Amino acid sequence: MDNMIKSIISENLYQSVYALQGPRNILVDQKQHNEAGNKIIEMFNEAGLNVVIQEFQLPGCDYIFRNIEGQIGDVDNEESVVLLAHYDTVETTFGANDNAAGVAVLVEIGRMLAKSNKAKACSIVAVDLEETRSNPTIFGRELAILQSLGIRDESFRYTSYKNKSMIEYLNRTAMKNFDQGEDQGEGYRKALSAISEDLPENVVAGLEEISHLYDGLTVATAIGKRSRIGSHQWLQKALKDNRKIKYAIAIDEPGIYYSESLTQRPVKDFDFDDFTGHYLLDSDNRVGNFVSVLSANSSKKYAKELLSSCEASEIEMPYAWMHLPLDFHGICSHAGKALGSDHAAFWQEGIPAIFVFDSSMGRDPYVHTYGDTIDKINFDSLSRLTIAIVKTIERLE
Repeated sequence: MDNMIKSIISENLYQSVYALQGPRNILVDQKQHNEAGNKIIEMFNEAGLNVVIQEFQLPGCDYIFRNIEGQIGDVDNEESVVLLAHYDTVETTFGANDNAAGVAVLVEIGRMLAKSNKAKACSIVAVDLEETRSNPTIFGRELAILQSLGIRDESFRYTSYKNKSMIEYLNRTAMKNFDQGEDQGEGYRKALSAISEDLPENVVAGLEEISHLYDGLTVATAIGKRSRIGSHQWLQKALKDNRKIKYAIAIDEPGIYYSESLTQRPVKDFDFDDFTGHYLLDSDNRVGNFVSVLSANSSKKYAKELLSSCEASEIEMPYAWMHLPLDFHGICSHAGKALGSDHAAFWQEGIPAIFVFDSSMGRDPYVHTYGDTIDKINFDSLSRLTIAIVKTIERLE
């Protein structure tokens, strides 16, 4: 594929991110969140996709959330491929890479496949409520309690360093409990008991109330409840409608790449020596120039096809492949952090799925901050990744 076509794809990706960047969280601005969904509908229509909207609500919340699906071919009756990326953000970010860039890749893949004579049935889905900190029924209530206690203000800032340190300690300990397969709420209370002697009674009571918001949430049960809600909602309806899904590709934080040394830290619990396979990596200098591809038992062959596309002479997209030779229950027990995005709902149902990302905090210090802006994204690498995914889908069809 020549440089002119890659340049056009990069420009299209840029324009999509440019249109979507900004907080997309109903705790910040319901209007802006809703407008982001409307823009995605326009983008899907312009790309030539058949647009279908799935609306859903959460108990105790009047807001109507939307999953936005762009269809190619007869997805209701034919075996189809599903590509998905979330469009919501946490409350403290512009969300350019997380995950406007992922949605931009969806739009461009849809545009290319809609013009292709090789692609068959495909669902391209922008899902809502992937983020833990976008769920109003849990995190919204947590924020309200913290604000009532004077721990955070109306702009979501901590009112003191002591408050910041305390909440970060509680959350870190609760998540450690969670990552070990145990109850997140119980982990929160364990941490609280260690510091409660230094806190006023009303603060202890408020923090205990927060802990109960996370009761019953483990690595396995949190999918569709605490986070990854939109993808879970979409998949459950698709299964109820007896739709046949061949495999899925989830795209999240796909756009940060560097050519400089010492720009890559370990990816979750994986370091360079732990990768199942890799291409064009500079491990000696720890260069963060690669896309990370995560697969599990049922999705290994689909991951290998994507990696083959990355190695094509006209693409040459560096990658690091992390394969977990486990089923869903094994992942919950031994690698819970691998369930961190929208592929988790598919793994839970035994459907092959691949997770594609840039390694997130492995190289991006701006995740979930206002530093997540469009100028950080490497659109040349993002265009190569987009082309690789399109080639994979065309070949596997």
